[in-house]
Amino acid sequence: MADTIMNSNNDTEISRDQMLSGFLNDEALNDVKLKGTDGVVVMANRFLLSARSQVFRGMLLGKFQEASSPVVDIGFQGGILRAIVEYILTDSAQMLDCKKRKSREGNSFDFPFVQSLVSLAEAASYFELFDLAKLAVKKFDVVWTESPCSSFAVLQACKTAGPSIPESLVEKAMEIVRSSPAESITKEHVHCLSSEVLEEILSDKKMEVTEYQLFQILNLWSQDSGDERKLAAAELSKHVCLAEIDPETLSTAVTASGLVTSEQLLETYKQQALEMSKMFRTASLNCFRHKPWVTERPPNGGAPTEINVEGAGCEAVNGVFVRNGSFKGQWKYCKQVLYDGNPCVFWLFSDDSHWVIAIPDKAKPGTVGEDKDFYSIVRQNEEIPPVSGWSSMSEEYKPGPKLKYRFRATSSSTGSGSNSSS
Repeated sequence: MADTIMNSNNDTEISRDQMLSGFLNDEALNDVKLKGTDGVVVMANRFLLSARSQVFRGMLLGKFQEASSPVVDIGFQGGILRAIVEYILTDSAQMLDCKKRKSREGNSFDFPFVQSLVSLAEAASYFELFDLAKLAVKKFDVVWTESPCSSFAVLQACKTAGPSIPESLVEKAMEIVRSSPAESITKEHVHCLSSEVLEEILSDKKMEVTEYQLFQILNLWSQDSGDERKLAAAELSKHVCLAEIDPETLSTAVTASGLVTSEQLLETYKQQALEMSKMFRTASLNCFRHKPWVTERPPNGGAPTEINVEGAGCEAVNGVFVRNGSFKGQWKYCKQVLYDGNPCVFWLFSDDSHWVIAIPDKAKPGTVGEDKDFYSIVRQNEEIPPVSGWSSMSEEYKPGPKLKYRFRATSSSTGSGSNSSS
């Protein structure tokens, strides 16, 4: 069948694509006007719309009032309706041909553009134009690549959209938010967030940032705003674990923000002091009545009370790990240090198949893929971690460490964590 038709003069053929494109601007070819929420009207042909969308078919050719109305109100802005009609006629939409679009400040994508692209994905799903919805979601790959931090704006737009928004877009936006480089986040990226969406981000356990970086996001959100947002930010600070921010930063940047009260700071300092006191007490009790550092287990068996880690490429790992309770029936060893400017606890423990040195995930310690792992070695049924042969989990952590042990002078431990007593 030919894909062209003759024009009125019968001397120039018009292609099928040209014919369909003509419906976009020729009012004589259209019989219905779609009115957007912003008052913008888009001309359309109800039969062509109905041919591609069952939703339009039921709305414009069914028993609804819209079937006989020359103007139909649609719950999307006119620009989105224009893109929908354009796609139905041409399998494309000008909005999808956009290049990288930055805001005037040049720091991130234009938020109104992000909102429009999210609305297009929502509208496409609503009208069951699922290929268009996929194209709109795919377009966000350009957004993520150019500016990962624009994911905050995308997430906000998704959360304020209707129920037709593709769940895959919401999940992807949250995934990118979690891994966005904290040092690249600016006020412009987070200022568009509602307090509800910001609270969801702050309380998300999979955020790949420190507690201070979470606080920085909160502080950026509250800047250059009225008292109402400042009060909301102060309330949201409860989702930040202040005790995991180093005391110097607490006394300077956090205090200067005005988002935490002196009572909160005092309570945080008390928590930090008690935790350090507990660690010091454990270390002090274990520093007496010990044999020298050794590299072999003594004949009477038992588990070391301390393990000295040496030569690791990650300097923060090196030092003395003190026996501190058990994990899955085996002794675990802990060492509290400042890492990346924040107080944290390293674990040296067994996860059944491997010995691991890691910073455990707060919510699910010892879970593969959740902890921040530094070194590991396959466990060969031994009850204490091997002296050497450790593998680095990243090139930047090489070389692996070597271990030495220290045992109590009168050790009768079985090596099992079931009788834990430091």
